[in-house]
Amino acid sequence: EHDHNHGSNVTGIVASRSGGGVSKGYAPGASIVAVKVLNSQNAGQTSDWVAGFDWVLTNREKLNIKVINASLVSDMEYGNAADCDRGETAMASVVKKLFDAGVTITASSGNTGHAATMTSPACNTGVIAVGATYDKDLGRQPENGASYQALGGSRWPACSDAMTNNKTLACFTSTAGARLDLLAPGSQLTSAGRGMNTSMFRGTSQAAPGVAGLSALLLECNPALTPTKILDVLKKTGEPVVDARNGMMYPLIRAVEAADMACGAGSGTGAAGASAGS
Repeated sequence: EHDHNHGSNVTGIVASRSGGGVSKGYAPGASIVAVKVLNSQNAGQTSDWVAGFDWVLTNREKLNIKVINASLVSDMEYGNAADCDRGETAMASVVKKLFDAGVTITASSGNTGHAATMTSPACNTGVIAVGATYDKDLGRQPENGASYQALGGSRWPACSDAMTNNKTLACFTSTAGARLDLLAPGSQLTSAGRGMNTSMFRGTSQAAPGVAGLSALLLECNPALTPTKILDVLKKTGEPVVDARNGMMYPLIRAVEAADMACGAGSGTGAAGASAGS
């Protein structure tokens, strides 16, 4: 992304080839189709997001787009997919068309820390809603001893996690109860930055591209996978993680196990040939 590190970071999580201090992405052989829908301040209008989705729908066959990652969050939050679709009708319409066309869509669940609501497009029917765990044992988070709100501003919750590891659901993750589909590492991830630099972000925006990249990887070895089947595989092979706020359990993606189920035991994880839009 030419004017903000957020898009570059997300893209690297999907498909980095490694080098320059950045690890390989989930699908290092994937082709990226970049659709710009945010301004230099990492903000935008949902109408632009819908237009971007619609552009992908029109160009998906020509560009072989099989996966969309949307590390985007709206201002409005909804408790379930039905309410979300009624409140975000344009997004719901284009998402349904993409889903019916076989395009897998992943989106960040949001960083407000609300256990009963979530933002669009993650909450829309057909979108895989992704929350964040920690990448590893990072001790107390945020590391500065304050809350995420003090670190990131008013849109973040006034919460912190006393102890963290790769199976700790980050307290900023919005879940909307049963609406959250999957978890992936999202805090803290160092990835690509502008130019030849690196960038570090934390959030559900960093978790969603992990699922997008893994989806592309599965499609490499099994191109017949539908969005429904991909989600089914990722849920069945995921490791249960408990949300301490409500006792609910969410599956944390496991790449090797997912590849074995989708592609046959012993398939491992190679370089994806499917395209990934982000």
